Amino acid sequence: MTGIVGCICKQGKIDTSKTTDAMAQKLSHRGKYISKYSPDIYDGPEETSIIIVNHTPVAEFKSSKETDVLLIVDSIAATNALTEEMDIVLKKHDDVDSILWTNHVFKNLLATNVAIFSKSGLILTRSIDGQKPLYISKSREGIFFATERKGLWSIGLNEIEPFVPGSSMFITYTGDVKKTVTAARPIIERISKRDTILELRKYLGSSFSYLEGISKCGILFSGGVDSSLVAHLAKRVMKEPYLFTTCTETSHDRKATRDASEILNMELVEVLLDSEVLWQTLPSVIYAIETTNRMDVEIALPFFLAAQEAKEQGITLMLSGQGPDELFGGYAKHVDLFIEHGSKALDVELAREVTITHEANIARDEKAVAFNGIEAYFPFLENHFVNLALSTTSEWKINPGGIPERKVLFRELATDMGLPKKLVNVPKRATQYSSGTSKLLRKSMIQNVESFKTMTRKLVSMKIQTVLDMMGLELGIPISTEGDTVSGINMEFVEAFRKREN
Repeated sequence: MTGIVGCICKQGKIDTSKTTDAMAQKLSHRGKYISKYSPDIYDGPEETSIIIVNHTPVAEFKSSKETDVLLIVDSIAATNALTEEMDIVLKKHDDVDSILWTNHVFKNLLATNVAIFSKSGLILTRSIDGQKPLYISKSREGIFFATERKGLWSIGLNEIEPFVPGSSMFITYTGDVKKTVTAARPIIERISKRDTILELRKYLGSSFSYLEGISKCGILFSGGVDSSLVAHLAKRVMKEPYLFTTCTETSHDRKATRDASEILNMELVEVLLDSEVLWQTLPSVIYAIETTNRMDVEIALPFFLAAQEAKEQGITLMLSGQGPDELFGGYAKHVDLFIEHGSKALDVELAREVTITHEANIARDEKAVAFNGIEAYFPFLENHFVNLALSTTSEWKINPGGIPERKVLFRELATDMGLPKKLVNVPKRATQYSSGTSKLLRKSMIQNVESFKTMTRKLVSMKIQTVLDMMGLELGIPISTEGDTVSGINMEFVEAFRKREN
């Protein structure tokens, strides 16, 4: 699991070494500093600094003495994918238009952020799958970037934007952006359903091939078709894949994951969740995912606790089944849209959802896992797999009134890849409800917030977001609030977390 922080500032404006040190400290859960680089050996000034933070041996460095260029790739998937094309990128470093070539070469790498230092400036690239977060902030002093927002918050920057997946940016050593290029997903010519399934199968196999040589991993497991297919395929390339589920004693996921693990003949690790564990874990989860949004917190809680348990068992890699719902129509709203406006309207909507899922879903899950020192990997986000899925008609994905009626094509793919039929047809359930975290959050609030004990459940539910926002403010997360407060909140555990984090 890796992270990257860096800045390019105008001369004399800021101490870049201290700045990047402060930013990297906020990413210490991702590992130790393994490289600190300032291109003072080039023509650029010393006001440029970059740090790679690393837990597992997945960062790659490549330099060319001939051209004085340093290439940094912070990726679990890119280490075995470095090609001769990269040498071409390095040799084109003096040409600003080389950003086009850089974008072409690196956009298809999985879970990758790339930094290329040359004599003339820095090129930043984020792979189009968006698996690894990257944020950027521009100020009068220069340009700052980090894998997590908290790195930028730590130096007083609040105007922060996600670096768009598939983008490359050329930045001069004076802190000026010369050019930005963003890759567009290609529209693939329609082929038969059978050929589509065969191609999807090939691309998904390629995604799992990146994991060859890794013997042990954890899988975020719900017993649904998405995580079951991940588990089924991981079992083919790894010796020790373990299923992890976080649930309450009476939740749907407890029975579903037990049944599914027996069918898959794989070991299941249960992390039981109760109201006290949830309450004590809230500060860590909010800080990790960098948001107090109630739905995000409820979804992240089981992933965070599963990763925490996986860390105790010496696991450094977690696989997630995120992606198929947006690619193949996994929500009830997709069926409604298909019925009301047709397949073309749903095609457009799915494409839109995929363009925002990197920030709406993937970044949240990645950060929840990464906070525990574990690398997160999302096999269904392989670039060619995504491109083909988005170019496939929704008429193959939705079957109103059928059994099943959602993700029909994806379920056919899972069947074709050997997933048992009992798991292929498992209906979709939202994580926050199937794991029991949504109900438990309300129960925990009633138990721990004095003023909630006399309120109705409905009123408590209306106040939960306010409590989460108050916690976020205490943890240093910039939040826009309307001034509403809740009395009787014991914030000692938040203070304890802050002292531990500092």
